[in-house]
Amino acid sequence: MHNNKFFILITIITFLFFYTCSTPTLAVAAVNSYDKYIISAKLNVEKLEIQANETIYYTNRHDLGFNELYLHIYPNAPSFKSLGGSIEIRKISIDGKEAKFIVTGEDRTILKIFLPTPLLPSSSIKIEISFKVKIPIKEDRFGYYAGVFALAHWYPIMAVYDERGWNLDPYWDAGESFYFECAYYNITFSVPEGYVMAATGRLDEIKKKAGEWIYKWYTPLPVREFAAAVSKNYEVVSGEASVGRRKVKVYSYYLLGHEVAGEIALNTAIKSIEFYSKYYGEYAYSEFRVVEVYGWFGGMEYPMFIMITSSLYSPQRRTILELVVAHETAHNWWYGMVGNHEGLEPIMDEPFAEYSDTLYFKWVYGEKKFEEIFDLTVRRPYYRFLKIRDKDYPIAWSV
Repeated sequence: MHNNKFFILITIITFLFFYTCSTPTLAVAAVNSYDKYIISAKLNVEKLEIQANETIYYTNRHDLGFNELYLHIYPNAPSFKSLGGSIEIRKISIDGKEAKFIVTGEDRTILKIFLPTPLLPSSSIKIEISFKVKIPIKEDRFGYYAGVFALAHWYPIMAVYDERGWNLDPYWDAGESFYFECAYYNITFSVPEGYVMAATGRLDEIKKKAGEWIYKWYTPLPVREFAAAVSKNYEVVSGEASVGRRKVKVYSYYLLGHEVAGEIALNTAIKSIEFYSKYYGEYAYSEFRVVEVYGWFGGMEYPMFIMITSSLYSPQRRTILELVVAHETAHNWWYGMVGNHEGLEPIMDEPFAEYSDTLYFKWVYGEKKFEEIFDLTVRRPYYRFLKIRDKDYPIAWSV
């Protein structure tokens, strides 16, 4: 019975929110209203630096004017700065004119831009930002470790303005504080020759020049953010997921010696995309990437792209690898295409992704395996939690 209630709830939420970000059948005016990010970046692997120029085409979709704009600059978070990470904003221009700015926020991860003239409702501007990023030596979503660059939230990204005003939450290490509007991305990223790059979006081309490879990525449909990973140690396998009448290209990037686990990650992602597309609504994009990185976490979700920590690629952890890949893939529905504030509204993504990964085991292995995984990931953790807390808490308690 609880399964039926869950699918009824899924249907309602899907009907209300599914196409908020990525459907290709939206009215032309709505599609054209999405912001656009154009970034040209160069990775220096010796200095652990990224030099970049970013252009954002931003539209005010609210009924009041703005005298300033706010962006998140997460590389400044204390947990990154303590290990060598940072972001230096060198210059900002608004519609070709240099603009004043300050770095602010309780953890110095907010960039405040003072506009030369107010940005009126329905008006658009061009924001140009020159910046340099220092990458921390850290096993994390953003960091370098053992030859792998994990590059999440490395660039300035617009804060969201809603009924609460500007959402300027600090960076949260132990969970997600992320909340972004959908936008189009066009990224040119230069890496040293021989380095393999995986990222959000569709790979348009790789220009191979002496000493460097230049990757060009773009998103045919809007996404909530752009993430990437770079390493000269990556091997890649690929396959296809059948979604309706079309095929989705799926890639698995794994480190040397992890061939079997890399194939498991690939096949899990393919099956997950097919199952979730059947029951929740079709995966909207044409490509998807599963990428091995080093991290304290099991996995982390981004549009069209998920990070899976390297420790799960060991032979002893194959079931957990499947579980985490299925979970993070589900997040491309629950957060990715059904948008929410991941910090303040965790009920809108984590419970659905958690239950989805258990359903994956039911669909692939049957009811007995489903009950085993549900007990492992839901029942037992819940009762352990009750033993160490004084009472139960609301299901939508902020993380």
